[in-house]
Amino acid sequence: MQLSKIIEMIAPIDFQVPPSPPAHVQSISNFKNAYQDPNFVLHVAAYIEHNEGYRNRLYRDSKGNWTIGIGHLVHPEEIHLFQGRKLSHSEIDALFLKDLMQKMNAIHDNFGDVFSLFSNDLKAAIVDGYFRGDLAKSPNTVSLLKQRRFKEAAKEYLNNAEYRAAKTNKSGVAVRMERNAKMMWQEN
Repeated sequence: MQLSKIIEMIAPIDFQVPPSPPAHVQSISNFKNAYQDPNFVLHVAAYIEHNEGYRNRLYRDSKGNWTIGIGHLVHPEEIHLFQGRKLSHSEIDALFLKDLMQKMNAIHDNFGDVFSLFSNDLKAAIVDGYFRGDLAKSPNTVSLLKQRRFKEAAKEYLNNAEYRAAKTNKSGVAVRMERNAKMMWQEN
């Protein structure tokens, strides 16, 4: 089936930022002043948490990597910091903000000022794609987004082996990538 048909068939985006973010997300609000839209960081945090989950103990992600918090990839040299521990909300938020800043720096390096022209939904999808790592590995998708060729970007984003494998295995990765692609597709 053509990728454009898959995107058109995807159910409407089932995610909406809650009217009042969870208490642990509200602690991130001090960080939001770094962006023009004061709701941007809350929007992105809620979106990524919806996709990643919120876990206070170590777990293995879909690739078998140790992970904790809101999708924080645990590096071998830091595993001892998390083994046998239950993290507090503030520890999880601190890890998330550190990870978010790293991703935002990479996005700034790759997109420059064009990123600010996108809707918050598309920005959230881009940050999510960088958070997961799939968008950073797709220079063609990034190029198409920068050129504001959104429908082509959505097709290109799903045109990769990881997506096809996730679709075959019916993993949540496919649904997540489809949601991000749909946000690209719907951008004006």
